[in-house]
Amino acid sequence: IRKLPLVIGVWGNPGAIRENTGKPVSARLKWVWLEETVERFVLRRATTVLVQNYDNQGFVLRQGVQKDKTVITRIGSAIDPSHFISPNKRESGLADLEALGIDGELIIMGVFRLIELKLPDHLIRVVALLKDRGYKVKGVFAGDGHLKEELVSLSEELDVSDQIVFCGNRDQIWLSRVLPHVSVIISTLTGRALAETALSAVPIVAYDIDWHGEAIETGITGELVPYSNYLHMADAVEKILNDKEYSKMIGINARKRMLKLMDPKASDQVLIDLYEDLLTSGKSLK
Repeated sequence: IRKLPLVIGVWGNPGAIRENTGKPVSARLKWVWLEETVERFVLRRATTVLVQNYDNQGFVLRQGVQKDKTVITRIGSAIDPSHFISPNKRESGLADLEALGIDGELIIMGVFRLIELKLPDHLIRVVALLKDRGYKVKGVFAGDGHLKEELVSLSEELDVSDQIVFCGNRDQIWLSRVLPHVSVIISTLTGRALAETALSAVPIVAYDIDWHGEAIETGITGELVPYSNYLHMADAVEKILNDKEYSKMIGINARKRMLKLMDPKASDQVLIDLYEDLLTSGKSLK
């Protein structure tokens, strides 16, 4: 109506999430069909649609948006600079872990909000499976959310409450210190956190959903397992724990890939070029 360029950012794959949950992503839109209708209406009227990766782009194209109207713009400049520092040159996070009661144990960490969408219970289930197989590990949550009490109850039910640590929300400097000391990261459904953890050269086991497959390639940059299958996730974690050379190799490769994908200067330049073009075009519309 105003004859101005409209830019829409799509940070995720709502279609894949709905397919796996059967629910709309937004709590305010009660029905899947309504959410899908709103998405198509808005996206098809955009001058440009920004997406973070090829998976998100695929979702947008399926909504009827022409490919030449999409721009892949990575989130490199949104990642705290501390994560780009080589892990062996970062300040040690051992004291931070000791403050949590963790001293020398193997650490399986999840960096995500404690909400249904993130499947946080799978970290506890993986720890329980590993315990049954004879592994003594600590399952550490870096993040907070309304499911915490339920997760506490689940850890008691599965008899691993002494192996689960809730850190709450932590700042990026804390994370950059602690991550290099983690044995394995599990990624159930994560965006920026997947990039941050990969930059720490920590081996990652990720579910095959959203953009995870672009970052994590089994045998090369980590282990990609079927979505929501925590048994396969536990198998992959066990594989990593049993092979230190493999663990080191996939961690280093994950960092290399993420350094290339998330180059802050390259990310910024894509946006600068885009908006300069849009502003020039916008002037001609008035």
